[in-house]
Amino acid sequence: MSVNLVDTPISLVSTRRIQKLNEEEFELRKEIEFHEEKIEEHQNKLKEIKENLEYNRIEKELYKKMIRYEKDSYKVINQKKKTRILSEKKLALKKALDNVFTEYECLNIREIMEKLKSHGIEWRTYPLAFQELTKSGFLIRQDRGMYGLNRE
Repeated sequence: MSVNLVDTPISLVSTRRIQKLNEEEFELRKEIEFHEEKIEEHQNKLKEIKENLEYNRIEKELYKKMIRYEKDSYKVINQKKKTRILSEKKLALKKALDNVFTEYECLNIREIMEKLKSHGIEWRTYPLAFQELTKSGFLIRQDRGMYGLNRE
């Protein structure tokens, strides 16, 4: 049995095979280049995201510090305002008490409360009035249940 093979020179087969391999290599290199570019793009995006995260973290910390500072400064302002309001109330009470008492007059707390109503100063309950009037230092206890104005 004899097989009839077309005789093709080996050099031609080798040349075609080399040419085909070169084309495949070129295609693979193009594909590798494409993927390397994509990898680089993704790395740049990752870098950008990391920078944004760091920036956001720093901004968040700064925002927290600012909020704490604003709360602290608000507390200071609020305390000053409360102190000013209290001192204004005390001054108004002192002036009203000066007008209520004559020279050496002594009154009980209920009478003082009644007279202070005409000056626009009143309390919801008797114990509140008693507490504020006695703690203010404006009244001196003269006799049992009777108070005089502290003129010092």
